[in-house]
Amino acid sequence: MPTFLSPLALRLKEKILPLADSKNLLGFSGGVDSTALFFLLVEYKIPFDIAIVHYHTRKEADDELSHAQHLAKLYKKHCFISHAPQFSQNFESQARAFRFSFFDEIMQSYGYGALILAHQLNDRFEWLLMQLTRGAGLENLLGFESWRNAKISYHIVRPLESISKDEIYTYCKEKGLKYFEDSSNADLGFKRNAFRVRFANELTREYGRGIAKSLEYLKQDKQRLNTPSVKRLRLECVARLTQDSKDCICSQGGVIFKLESTLWRENKRENMGENDSISRGIEQNRLLQGCDKIAKLCGYVLSFAQRKEIVKGGFCVKIHYLMVTHSESALFVAVDIFDMYKNVTIPPMTRDFKTFCQKSKIPPRLRKLLFAELCLLESHQKADDEKNPNLSKNKEKQADFKQFMKKISHFFAI
Repeated sequence: MPTFLSPLALRLKEKILPLADSKNLLGFSGGVDSTALFFLLVEYKIPFDIAIVHYHTRKEADDELSHAQHLAKLYKKHCFISHAPQFSQNFESQARAFRFSFFDEIMQSYGYGALILAHQLNDRFEWLLMQLTRGAGLENLLGFESWRNAKISYHIVRPLESISKDEIYTYCKEKGLKYFEDSSNADLGFKRNAFRVRFANELTREYGRGIAKSLEYLKQDKQRLNTPSVKRLRLECVARLTQDSKDCICSQGGVIFKLESTLWRENKRENMGENDSISRGIEQNRLLQGCDKIAKLCGYVLSFAQRKEIVKGGFCVKIHYLMVTHSESALFVAVDIFDMYKNVTIPPMTRDFKTFCQKSKIPPRLRKLLFAELCLLESHQKADDEKNPNLSKNKEKQADFKQFMKKISHFFAI
């Protein structure tokens, strides 16, 4: 660790040090926040480059761009620049979309692992206050995602998220750092500026430490709610088949993922009240987060449109090569090996197996996959018999089949 770190840098040790092991991109503007973060990263000798967007809305933006280029050259950083078009309406939302599209392109093209942003405590608190006035839930109250689902997925890191604006000003003044003030921040015509000036700044100045703790607790609660416990049913023979296939593009072929849920039992109830509707919305969001998590395990990143399609389809849809379906008690996600691996063929399902599936309440979409496991298990055992004929193995074979059928029944049990 570098010696003679500033007090603020020492406080941010746990936030900044992990970045030493990744290739990082800093979203830079020349304002006090991104300037402070630039030099805090320099203090820790963190590898990073910078990216800046020129919106052409203010004369001083030309000076900010020149300053960014000067800093990059001085500290041997690459400086990515993008010139935004004119936005006729909803400037804040369109500027944000443009900015992140720019970041996405850089992250993908140059292989950066983490995007570092300079959002600080006042930013987070003013966002929360704004969302409270709109009647938002936990997901939107906090905003500020830590994971970006773009063409490639990457982490978003905000080392200053618990540091107040006043502390950042103090750091820059003590260091004698040059930074720019965005004149548009004084325009109370922007709703966010109004919340900042009228509420967030004063409350943060007076109660910043408590606000930072509350936001951190809420963040942890959100993470717990959005990290569903995923169970897995391993199909050994199917997994072996997909791993040996030349067409293999997914390491999770041969696994059925399960998320416990009471959502579809509740849907059967009549006269559901407002609280029930809210609970159902929360549970849908939890399951959607689970689908997102499982898709990533399968090497696929769901787009916003696909996530919307999953909900609209009642969690019973096909997304690319992922099958999403459910029973009365759980959500299931699996890779459709018959779509992905063209050389996989199995005979029609037997009547006994169909009856077994109906009694076990196995979703129809998954039955063919389970039957494939049984067929492959049988073919492997026949191949073993041909190599090593031994009648004493018959009981072992029957035990294998019974054990697998028992495992299926247990996995899909309500």
